[in-house]
Amino acid sequence: MTLFLSYAAEDRILATSVARGLSAAGLGVWCEALPEGLPAALTWARRLETAVEHCDGYLVMLSERGLENWVRADLDYVIRLRARREKDGRPFSLVTLLEGGFTPRRLPGFLSSYPALTLPGGLERSGPEGFMGLAKQIRSALQSKAPPPHQETTNPFPGLEPFDEYRGRFLFGRELEIREAVERLGGPGDNHRRWLQIEGPSGIGKSSLARAGVVPAVRRGWIEGAPKAWRVGLFRPGTDPIRGLAQAFVKALRREIGGAFMSPDEVVDDLWKGEGALSSLLRKYTPAGHGFLLVVDPLEEAFMLAESDRSAARRFDGLLANALREKDGPLYLVTTLRSDCAARFSELPELEYLLNGKAARYHLKMMSASGLLSAIEGPASLTGIRCAPQLPERLVNEALSTDDGLPLLAHALRLLWTVRTGSILAHETHDRLGGVGGALGRSADAMIDSLGKENRERATRLFLSLVSIRKGAEDSLRTLKRGEALDALGGGPEAEQMLLRLSGGRDPDKPESELSARIALITASETEDRVDLVHDVLLRQWKTFRAWIDKRRKALDRSEDLEAAAQAWEAAGAPKEDISTGPVFAYLRTAEPQSERARAYLAAGAALEAKRETEKAFESQDRAEFDRKKTVYETHVRDAIEAAERLLFDVDRELGQVPGAEPAREHLSQTAAQILDRLLLCAGDSKSGQRMRMLSHSRRGDLALARNDFGRARREYDTSMKIARQLVESAPSEMTYAFDLAVCAEKLGDIYQALGDLGKALSSYSSAIEISEAVAGAEPQNAQLKRDLLVVYNKAGSTAHAQNNLGLARAYFEKAAAATEAIAREEPKNAQLRRDLSVAYQMLGTVTRAQGNMVEARAYLEKDLAITKSLAQADPRNPQLQRDLSISYEMLGEVAKAAGNIVEARAYFEKDLVIMRGLAQADPQNAQLQRDLSMSYEMLGDMLQASGSIAEARACFEKSLEIRKALAEADPYGAQPLLDMVHAHGRLADVARITNPAQFALHRDAAAQILAMMEADGRASTSGEFAELRTWVAAMGAE
Repeated sequence: MTLFLSYAAEDRILATSVARGLSAAGLGVWCEALPEGLPAALTWARRLETAVEHCDGYLVMLSERGLENWVRADLDYVIRLRARREKDGRPFSLVTLLEGGFTPRRLPGFLSSYPALTLPGGLERSGPEGFMGLAKQIRSALQSKAPPPHQETTNPFPGLEPFDEYRGRFLFGRELEIREAVERLGGPGDNHRRWLQIEGPSGIGKSSLARAGVVPAVRRGWIEGAPKAWRVGLFRPGTDPIRGLAQAFVKALRREIGGAFMSPDEVVDDLWKGEGALSSLLRKYTPAGHGFLLVVDPLEEAFMLAESDRSAARRFDGLLANALREKDGPLYLVTTLRSDCAARFSELPELEYLLNGKAARYHLKMMSASGLLSAIEGPASLTGIRCAPQLPERLVNEALSTDDGLPLLAHALRLLWTVRTGSILAHETHDRLGGVGGALGRSADAMIDSLGKENRERATRLFLSLVSIRKGAEDSLRTLKRGEALDALGGGPEAEQMLLRLSGGRDPDKPESELSARIALITASETEDRVDLVHDVLLRQWKTFRAWIDKRRKALDRSEDLEAAAQAWEAAGAPKEDISTGPVFAYLRTAEPQSERARAYLAAGAALEAKRETEKAFESQDRAEFDRKKTVYETHVRDAIEAAERLLFDVDRELGQVPGAEPAREHLSQTAAQILDRLLLCAGDSKSGQRMRMLSHSRRGDLALARNDFGRARREYDTSMKIARQLVESAPSEMTYAFDLAVCAEKLGDIYQALGDLGKALSSYSSAIEISEAVAGAEPQNAQLKRDLLVVYNKAGSTAHAQNNLGLARAYFEKAAAATEAIAREEPKNAQLRRDLSVAYQMLGTVTRAQGNMVEARAYLEKDLAITKSLAQADPRNPQLQRDLSISYEMLGEVAKAAGNIVEARAYFEKDLVIMRGLAQADPQNAQLQRDLSMSYEMLGDMLQASGSIAEARACFEKSLEIRKALAEADPYGAQPLLDMVHAHGRLADVARITNPAQFALHRDAAAQILAMMEADGRASTSGEFAELRTWVAAMGAE
């Protein structure tokens, strides 16, 4: 009997000892640590694969050190191995060896059904008798009855998305390609290669091979001559390959760089300092004995999406090339490249130079028929799903006879599994979905049609924004930032919901179906998420999308004609009276302007056309026709104004992201304001013209506010409000003007609030409330007006509270609560409205407590608790709802404590502490949650000290101090963690004041030392809290 021993690199020494001992005890053991015993083969990867495929059983060694890496790599391989052996009718035996206190209860689901043995302590020193006993136990365990087949519950087919490392167990049919690709990495001596480039056409499976095939194989030690332990970084270059590289570096080495407090921004700065920066960072932070595997997928993005900043592509090129040139460096590189992009590889000249000498190139081909059958039947078997007779063969034939067959098959399989009936993938279901060739188009059309007409148009804008359409070039994918994608969808909460639906989220009101197909892909980022089309096969195989693209291409042709006409007009001096009107101008007006020059040309042409039409109306004395033409004129003026404003806002936002562009940004703002003022003169003095001016100044105020230019924002809002007031006075019954005036008053309140002028802020909010109440009363069915009014109530209440005007604050909060209750009654299932209502009760509880009315405060806070408890129970995995519940307990605990009800207060504070412990344990890297947990200990300690439970209070304060010390160590430049430590030392000194003078002095002196350090390094200059703590500690020192 021969067994294969699998282990994590961290357990290599123990594994070697166990393998030798068991072999000496008569139990044949193959393992990577004893290469001399492995079967002969041409390459290292083939020797390992041959050993695994032909062994009689599988031994898995698990310890605290190696669980994570082993689960991520070998577990998926073992699951696939069992599936293959069961299909071939071969037995599969497995025994888990547990070491270092690792208990069977912690085994992953798949392993928990197999026998597990605990390695005795000191086994290495026990001699032959110890290993003879272990060998006997293993033989006995191997004779036990095999467990039932392992069944997954998740969809094993990722559709158009690639397989990744976490879904690698479902990657069947590429075993040969994985081995061939991995064999090209590593090797002996001077033939050792550290760069593998996987090449092939779009949709051939390069990403899946790299992510779910090569990466796990590297982790399993299949690279000859390479390290056996790894850190893995994976990223898409996108539009900023340097930032992508930095984020991958930080994520992969988070544990190692945690003590250095490096953020992606700091790594970006380092990477821009020199082409050797990546090598230096990898040498410094990659653990000893480890390799760093970097996966760049797809590499072509580095020169295709970063075209606007060639310097980033050049630096990216130099960083990788420099790290690869470094002899014995830790970097191993895996890249994927579309075959049709190979001609542009020269845009990364240093990597191109190394490609043939330092890299191994692997051209990935289409799956064979047998591979496709395995890719269908293997994943299905892991979920207990069976295919109808001849269905796999039918799917394979359709895929092989269709362009883009592999991604189309992948999408069809995902839909088949999703909408199956029972445990059978049926021919009838496949027919209904449209077959391999038609499933993508049908499901994508069904998804878009389900959105409704208006949202379909928004989705169309988004999809076209995700494609680069250029004359003389093949259409290609573009990447958008999440904010840009939401803008394309129209902005607001509805856009967020649409983006969620398009990226695979379900409609909560509908069962999961083919409408759940994912068309867009959201990739998380440290700065701002990116949005892409899920696969470029959509460009070729979704007919509806092709029609949109063709229509867009015609629109681009019109835009080019418009640009040419505008250029000639500008060269002629931009004459206002010399613009072609009629059919030519009508054609050009259907184009989308791409420059300010084109917008100006259209605005001037529209104004001239409107003017000529107006003159004709005057000549004919047809007043009705004149009014109609005047409206057209005003519409064109408004369009011109809005076009100019959009240009200003778009360019200002872009410049805001460019270092050193502030002077240009300010000049643009002033110039644009002058242009807008001139355009506004064309609006005339009619009410519509005045409202145009009012809205324009309001939007300019919004722009200034976004730039934190409060002075300019206030001036713009003042001007806007003055015009709005004039409109209301001229038409008191027109609710639109009244609503505009209320919005202006609210915006002025926000400005005064930001400037710290609470009196003027409250006055502005009060005016906004008075007007908004009248508008809402005139339109009682308008729910949005009620919500808008609710927001102003809360702003006014918070401002009055900040002024200590508790009576007025309570009045506003009571109005907010009453309004929220009314809206919530109309939408009882709206969780956000219920949460808003709980916040309203919290505010009322806070104000009534400040007024000294504990009975009312408690009543309001109990209402708040009832809601937060209900929401938390309905969604127990939502950390925000759990935190809301803990805050409710804290506030009730404070009220009970103030009322002298110590037992009740303790109960509330202990419930708060239980929740905060759970949240902090679930997210140990979240500094805010850790600080909140320390505050919970402190509040409970304060209450225990007040009740005379000094020992329990001291324990709470010590726990709080322990957490705060850890936070201060993690943030050595922050002031707040140190101030929190002073609080904790002060409380410990206070409880030791009488009973333990030595501890009192110890904690008092520790607090004083922290304050002195902060004062010395300048972290105390602006802190009011610092001054209060210094007085408190000084008072303790005087005792």
